[in-house]
Amino acid sequence: MRTKIVIGVIFLFYALLIGRLFQLMVIEGGKYQTLSYRNFLREVEIPPVRGIIYDRLGTPVAYNQVRFNIGIKPHLREWELNLTLLQLKELLPEVNISKLQAQYRKWNSPYYHRPI
Repeated sequence: MRTKIVIGVIFLFYALLIGRLFQLMVIEGGKYQTLSYRNFLREVEIPPVRGIIYDRLGTPVAYNQVRFNIGIKPHLREWELNLTLLQLKELLPEVNISKLQAQYRKWNSPYYHRPI
């Protein structure tokens, strides 16, 4: 008799668990999928708050300058590197491709990654 009660309780527990999984995945799945897409990526632009730092004579010592670093994935095959550099040249026409290739070959190491 006890065995039947224990088996019944275990069966009831698994039936409730499977029912809840069905509810979450099938019935309410669309709602949670929409929530996950909205929560995936949010871009917030925060302007810099620093200003120019002057010495006691009024000469600027430190000032803001916008700079960007470009990193290329290490261990690219020759054709992948050339394709990547050509795409970069389309975006930034002032880029010197031969100089970037030389820097890439110099710093292409599994132990040392640096922006070029």
